[in-house]
Amino acid sequence: AKAHTNLPAAIEPSSQPAEAYQFLASFVRFALDRIGGNVVLVTSTGVGDGKTTTAANLAFAASSADSHPLLIDADERTQGLTRLAGMEELTGLSELVDRRGESNQHVHHWKSALIDAPVFVVPTGNRVHESMSYLRSSRFRQTLSSVTVGYDLVVVDAPSLLAVAETVDLAAMADGVILVVRPGTPLAELQAARDQLELSGAMLLGYVYNRALRAESGFGYGGLAYGHITSSPSNHEDKAKRKGSLLDGAPDSVH
Repeated sequence: AKAHTNLPAAIEPSSQPAEAYQFLASFVRFALDRIGGNVVLVTSTGVGDGKTTTAANLAFAASSADSHPLLIDADERTQGLTRLAGMEELTGLSELVDRRGESNQHVHHWKSALIDAPVFVVPTGNRVHESMSYLRSSRFRQTLSSVTVGYDLVVVDAPSLLAVAETVDLAAMADGVILVVRPGTPLAELQAARDQLELSGAMLLGYVYNRALRAESGFGYGGLAYGHITSSPSNHEDKAKRKGSLLDGAPDSVH
């Protein structure tokens, strides 16, 4: 698997951008620990917001001698994570869903020369489904539950929330959601994303302002700003009671 200049957490772990992702990884771990989960879904309001590089950097930033995060490419249409890792020819999620072979055959190592611990990756696989509706199937839910066992952190790169209807179903399967937005994102898009997540019962942990020059809300540097969620919508109350919710809601504006 190859390295990439958009992955400072993997190729420049001592740089300021990498340190920003390390803070993000710490935040995600803390939030998931509080709700008793290990699966975070990374999505965005639209295409091109940087969700795939955010997911990959998050996993590398969380990697250590004692922690080997799992990355799952659930965006079969773009296969962005699979291509970023150079795993286009490898088996992965489609074979897991179809129950072909042993599960460990479809989980691959993504190594960085500067980080001792590898990140494990489930690429999209070799079979392309005709419809993304398979993300709603009970077989997919069972696959996600089984493949994530044994990892303290699982990062799912999901399709953009407003581009693929099935993403909300996938978000509801995860323990928490990180929403990636770019400065200048229309508030109407952000509100639509909030509404979809709330209706599905998904738990929004926080948001990332990708390519931000400075942090107007939240904190960060090096092209990345991020923040936690401060409000608690009433329709999350049941899920919060079940999982001990730490953070719910969404920011009121994008600068």
